[in-house]
Amino acid sequence: MKKEEKVVEVLREEGYKISEEDVLIGQLIPSFLGSFFTLIPKQVFLAYNNKEFFIIGATLMKGDPDKNKIKHYSLDEVNIQMKKGLFLYGKLILTHSDGKRENYRAMKFAFGSLASNNFKKALEKFQ
Repeated sequence: MKKEEKVVEVLREEGYKISEEDVLIGQLIPSFLGSFFTLIPKQVFLAYNNKEFFIIGATLMKGDPDKNKIKHYSLDEVNIQMKKGLFLYGKLILTHSDGKRENYRAMKFAFGSLASNNFKKALEKFQ
């Protein structure tokens, strides 16, 4: 089973309607205090449809999506942008309606050949 299929299966079990084409695969590096301090990269899956956006954590060894690590956002309440970064990195910025921001650095080529295409799709959708 492809990783995208696993993500769709987990989201459908949780009651969300999403298709395989909506799933982006990447590796996010949570970034705190700008770029002074960075935690260990985490494998994640991004999924979106018309009005919803998901960030899904993965189990460390297998990289399978973990339903306990689903962050769900309504695109009415959160503005999502992806900005091009240096070399292999892009920047994913979530701005909540209350002004709170979440910044992540996204590794573009974390999962091989499909990853770069997936991030191109994301850049087109959120820029």
